[in-house]
Amino acid sequence: MAECAANGVHDGTVVYEIGDPTLQPETSLEEDFAFGINSADVSLEADLFYNDLHDFIYAQGLQSVFGGIRSIIH
Repeated sequence: MAECAANGVHDGTVVYEIGDPTLQPETSLEEDFAFGINSADVSLEADLFYNDLHDFIYAQGLQSVFGGIRSIIH
């Protein structure tokens, strides 16, 4: 929720943050599955991992103090 209401210098930094009240909350679903077999002669393990992110919130730079989104990829 801090990303929505931000409008000022971020504590501990010199970064000025401008919030976006239209942001949706970040959500993710993470699943892990492991299967293992251990015997006197063999040790085997298989692991699966799945992570699904929605509405990822990331910082964007501005072209100037007057606004305009700056592309992070040049």
